Amino acid sequence: MKTLKFISVFVLCLVFSNQVSAQYKYFTGGTLSFLSSGVKDVDERTTTYSVMPYLGYNMSDNLVLGLGAGISGESYDNDKETMFNLMPFVRFRHTPNEKMGVYLQADATVGFGNIEVNSIKNKRSSFEIGVRPGIDYALSDRWFITANYGFLGFSTATTKPDGGGDGTTANVFGLALDPATLGFSLNYAF
Repeated sequence: MKTLKFISVFVLCLVFSNQVSAQYKYFTGGTLSFLSSGVKDVDERTTTYSVMPYLGYNMSDNLVLGLGAGISGESYDNDKETMFNLMPFVRFRHTPNEKMGVYLQADATVGFGNIEVNSIKNKRSSFEIGVRPGIDYALSDRWFITANYGFLGFSTATTKPDGGGDGTTANVFGLALDPATLGFSLNYAF
C-alpha cells in the first residue's frame, strides 16, 4: 500500500511540476551515508559508511552519462570491511517542464577491497548491475536535487583468502522497494 501511495505522489509531481534546465553540460553531486547501531546492554556495535561523489555529463535533454567513485565500509566488533567502488551510469530522462525531470538510471558498480573476519584477512570483489527510477528538481539555475527509489538488478560478491585458495561467491537477483533503496543527492551544474 505504501508503494502505491509513493507511485501516486510521484506521478502527480510529474504532471504538475517543471523541468531541470540542461543549459549546463556538467554537474557534480554525490551521496554520503553513516549508520551506527548497537544493542542495549551488549558490547557490540555495527558501523557502516559510504562516500560516493560523481560527475555527470548532459549529452542531451534526455540522456546523461556519469561516473561515481567512492569508498564504503562496515565494522562489527573486530570484523572490518573496506571497499573502493566505481560506478558508471546512464540516465534516460523525461522533462515535462523547466524545473523537474524523471529518469531511469542504469548503473554498474565494481568494487574491490578487503574484509577482515576474526583477524583473518580476505580480499573481496563485487559487481552490481541494475536500474533505478529517480526524479530531479531544480532549486535554482545551478543547484538541483535528485531522489532515487527502488532497484531492480543483479549483484555478486566474491571473498577469497589473502594467501590464495578457494573463496566464496554470493549472487543476488531481485527487486527492492524498501526504505534502504531511497537516496537523495544535492547537485551543482556547471
